[in-house]
Amino acid sequence: MARRCFLDTNVLIYSVDRADPAKQATALGLIARHAKERTGVISTQVLQEFYSAATRKLGIEPIQAREQLRAFRVFDIVQVTPAIIEEGVDCSILNRISYWLLSSLFSFGSMIQM
Repeated sequence: MARRCFLDTNVLIYSVDRADPAKQATALGLIARHAKERTGVISTQVLQEFYSAATRKLGIEPIQAREQLRAFRVFDIVQVTPAIIEEGVDCSILNRISYWLLSSLFSFGSMIQM
């Protein structure tokens, strides 16, 4: 079984941001690979952050950003729950590891043994 990969907001934003062609190419490559292999995972939070950043920071028209959100449905989408947030906080406190990294991992079912 292929390994699953959590794609964060930055990857999605770089895929539509023409300001840095190298980052855009890398992001598009990651998205294409994980869409083809069916290994990509994103969260509802990532979708919300993408829409906000795309429309506010990049000036993408809301309808275009919405169409892009639909395109991201090729990935498994997980909903961030209070339990995921608490689990990330607890592990972050106990292990002095970034909360953001841990919450992303927990949101798509990674098991971390420390």
